[in-house]
Amino acid sequence: HCRATGPHVQIMQAFNMRPIVLVRNLPDAVVSLYDFFEQGAVKNTFYGEIWPGLGERDKYDLIIDHLMPWYVQFYASWERVQRQGRLPCLFVLYREMVADKPGTLARIADFLGLVQQAVGQYQKIAAHLGHKIGHDKSVQHAERMIGDYRQSTGLRQALQRVLIVIEREFEAWHRSLPECF
Repeated sequence: HCRATGPHVQIMQAFNMRPIVLVRNLPDAVVSLYDFFEQGAVKNTFYGEIWPGLGERDKYDLIIDHLMPWYVQFYASWERVQRQGRLPCLFVLYREMVADKPGTLARIADFLGLVQQAVGQYQKIAAHLGHKIGHDKSVQHAERMIGDYRQSTGLRQALQRVLIVIEREFEAWHRSLPECF
């Protein structure tokens, strides 16, 4: 994960690299990060010492206030590079990747100009990736949490705050973002 900074783009241009940008629906990303941190990953962040003492709402606030602006800037930087014609980018939605691994791999292969292999090869690769991704329960967790959205005032308020962050950070262009936002 890196933003499309000037040096990153220059290196990619120099070596004829084509970025594949994996993006995720913001509410899903918030729930996934919450779950990831709750399972212990927070100890590898700047928030490791304060996380255990926070309540659920404060944890969601921390993610939204401190991590979501970076995520929006990440997406915006790659969108801007593509729009300016500096690099062709392939945007892959996380949910689509999880739902259709062979199709996603085929899109990536097409984008990279690779000769497509037989469907069976993609299925083997997808099965291998599925094994690794299958341990990440964040998609199922996000589905469950979003499904309980109407029952959880704290989560509903947290997700509404995601939209406020987007508007505050990128007011001029947020309406033109693709479906992942």
